Amino acid sequence: MAGDKQESWDAAATEWSPAERVDSFDSSIGSGAIGDVLGQDRARQASAVRRRTQRVPNGQTRPYDLSQFQEQRLLGTYKEGKLYALGRAAAYNPQAHPVILIHGIMGSPASLQTIADRITDLPVQLYVFAYESYVFRRTSEDARDLANQLFALSNQHIGAGRSISIIAHSMGGVVAREMYNLVLRSSAGCQKNFGGLDAVAIDSPMEGFDGPSDRQGGNAFPFVPKSMIDMRSESELMIPLSDPELPDNMTLALVYSEGGNVTLDYYKGELAVMPKLLADHINYDKPVDGSPKIRNFWHALRSSQRYIDFFEKMERLSQQGKLDEAAVLVGLKHYFPEFSGGHTSVLNDPRLGRMLRRRILRSIATEQAPPGSAKLAPENECQIPAPKTDWGNPLG
Repeated sequence: MAGDKQESWDAAATEWSPAERVDSFDSSIGSGAIGDVLGQDRARQASAVRRRTQRVPNGQTRPYDLSQFQEQRLLGTYKEGKLYALGRAAAYNPQAHPVILIHGIMGSPASLQTIADRITDLPVQLYVFAYESYVFRRTSEDARDLANQLFALSNQHIGAGRSISIIAHSMGGVVAREMYNLVLRSSAGCQKNFGGLDAVAIDSPMEGFDGPSDRQGGNAFPFVPKSMIDMRSESELMIPLSDPELPDNMTLALVYSEGGNVTLDYYKGELAVMPKLLADHINYDKPVDGSPKIRNFWHALRSSQRYIDFFEKMERLSQQGKLDEAAVLVGLKHYFPEFSGGHTSVLNDPRLGRMLRRRILRSIATEQAPPGSAKLAPENECQIPAPKTDWGNPLG
């Protein structure tokens, strides 16, 4: 796979260059029999290019060098998010384990380059979800786009019943979690398109950001970037985001950065009370309550993959009379670990890379359905409908 990186990444240009050379030669010899043969050769090569582009998501692949990923040019007409495979079109491998990379708010795929480099030697096919992450598109719309793109991926390319790994940074984790909710609200047949969905949310602000609540007219602020409308802690998206219970085949791990304050975790800022609240909850069965950020963060912890393990460990300590704030904090750091760096530089931590590799290899080893063995739900039944709220033209 590493050798593929040295090839030309523009699939269309790479495949068409022989035909272009033929075209140049053909123009010099007129319309004789040789010209007819060369014309047929051009047609065959053009047909081969069309077949290759039809078998990759959204008709093209993108380079492993994510600094070349021209995201804004790859979106839909109304800035809809789209999924693109990495690597040469001719080397696209839909049978390899799919890994989806999702960047954060105001970010770009290039921020995930180090993570991509750390896993390219695994038996995986990397994809990038290209989406408008700030001004023109709401986070809930991004999540709907992601769900639709994953349905299309299973229907048209990788086959139903496959497990999919998702690595999401910052707001990308919120997009992935809301995508889960949308899949859960789709038909049972559509849910079976996926053998498993496993996401790692890296320093994702599951608590939400400051801003007026929807009850205060938050939706009416004309100068708020559209993604921030949903990312407010009291928005219609964030309040119920982590409420739905996830089935066994949908998992979400929460990990954090040691530095920075873009995202809060269980001992920073407004969330510094979490160890005490959780100790009281487990010791005395007190409800975990507080500000909207505290409630949102609590619900995110509770619905994450490692919470049951964390709770059982804390409950044993409580039964032994050993559970206090300090013990809860140690438990939180173990089950919801922090990695070195700030909000973005955490992506470069080698320990994070090793954790992601182990997780992907575990998903590959435990994938139950062989590629293409499950029956696909009809594609037209697996489209996530537009939100009920009428937001108008997303460019408006």
